[in-house]
Amino acid sequence: MLILQELLKKSNKTKIGRSNLFPKLLRDKSISFQFNQENLTIFQNGKEYIGIKPTKLEQTWLSGSKEKSEDWKEILKDLIQSLFKTERLNENDLYYITHVVFFISDFGKRNLELNKELLVCKNILLKFLNGKSENLDLRLECILAITILNRKPFITNDFNRAIKFYRKNGFVKPNINDNDEATIYGVFHTTAVFTILSVIINKF
Repeated sequence: MLILQELLKKSNKTKIGRSNLFPKLLRDKSISFQFNQENLTIFQNGKEYIGIKPTKLEQTWLSGSKEKSEDWKEILKDLIQSLFKTERLNENDLYYITHVVFFISDFGKRNLELNKELLVCKNILLKFLNGKSENLDLRLECILAITILNRKPFITNDFNRAIKFYRKNGFVKPNINDNDEATIYGVFHTTAVFTILSVIINKF
């Protein structure tokens, strides 16, 4: 989750800005965030709520290996091989696909050649979006990944629903159709994905 740290560092250079990046969470005085070189920690009422360490993919991206295309070619090759060995993809597999696209493209900064491996990934993400899952967090990640692969905005009703919910509430929940309270981290992550998507769409 150090990607979120990078986003916060750069947010004052975007149209969104740090002050209203997570307005609902920032107004809640019981919640605070702490970043260091190894993890993100969310505190509630002064007590640690959750600590998130970067994944292996995030470590590869943040270590500078994002500049070594050969590293990512191997990661992509391994990903495709594992997908064909899996009878049915679960949501963790889909999150892994989106993250590979994010990092291999340096969040859209690097143009990608839509080779056969990336085309497989894109078709898998499109198939998921055509399904009935109400996991808005994952759906927004898929939209972001496809936008990066297409090099142009890929707007769906999911994004429009997220905009409407954000304008009304100041955050986005992982499932806006669910009346139950979402976890702090769930709200934080989905709002972050929505924010990154909003920024990248404006760049294309």
